[in-house]
Amino acid sequence: MLRIGGLDVRAAFDSSFQSLSRLEESAFRLLSLLPGERFSMKAAGQLLGWEPAGTQRALERFTDSHLLEMVPGIDGETYYRFPALTLSYARERLSMSLTGEPDGSPAGPARLDRGSHPDEVSQC
Repeated sequence: MLRIGGLDVRAAFDSSFQSLSRLEESAFRLLSLLPGERFSMKAAGQLLGWEPAGTQRALERFTDSHLLEMVPGIDGETYYRFPALTLSYARERLSMSLTGEPDGSPAGPARLDRGSHPDEVSQC
């Protein structure tokens, strides 16, 4: 359950998630599979199969939307992490995409009108 005290935060996550392109939505869900507490841009790009520029744009978009946090590493590299509730939300969305939406409709093919290629990741 996505609650802080008596407050259901799902609506806030839904608002941020729904502002993403279809491709960004998929990337956000998939990133929740990365192991550990944090991950690098390189690890994200390898999981997604994207070039560095597209990966960087997506990660910046997620941090701008408060879906990910940037974490400086002691090695000088920038890492990213999901806040705990956001990780739960991303994994819930991943599960829904694999099993079908809650209204019973199956997860459909990518909607081309909302972005279909990493080079088309929304820029803020």
